Amino acid sequence: MCDCVRQPERPAAGFPVIQTAEPGCRELCGLWSEYTRMLQTECRPHHLFSCLPAPCTECPKTGQSLCYLGMIDGQVAGGICLKKLDNTRCEICRLYVRPHFRGHTVAGALLDRCIETAHQLGFHQLFLGAFPFLLGAIHLYERRGFYRVCALHNQPENGMVWFGLDL
Repeated sequence: MCDCVRQPERPAAGFPVIQTAEPGCRELCGLWSEYTRMLQTECRPHHLFSCLPAPCTECPKTGQSLCYLGMIDGQVAGGICLKKLDNTRCEICRLYVRPHFRGHTVAGALLDRCIETAHQLGFHQLFLGAFPFLLGAIHLYERRGFYRVCALHNQPENGMVWFGLDL
């Protein structure tokens, strides 16, 4: 574990522990590379070639992003970044959980941390995008109260479905 990740006080065995991480740290870049490879595999059958992000660039080290790692039993299970758009709006720019950790509430815990953080920082709206074939993610977002909105960043051609949440 690199020194840019803050260790939790007491890890809970088998349950996700959420830790703050620097946007460019080794663990997050590894997760984002896995995420990109997964999208490359999944986007091809859906003809979504223009949608693929660069491995470690979507949440740049600008001071405008907060990132978290989801840990299970000391292993990196997933990650998420929260990015400021303006003084009232923010965006979850990535949420990824490694396949063998799915179904362990990691994604929900990461999403809940970002919702809580966005609210505490005084944002009024939180946005995120998902590819339509990521049905589990879409169901999670809808269970948390997200609703469909028009494309963010004026990029409807990338095939993403966009969601918003009023905080």
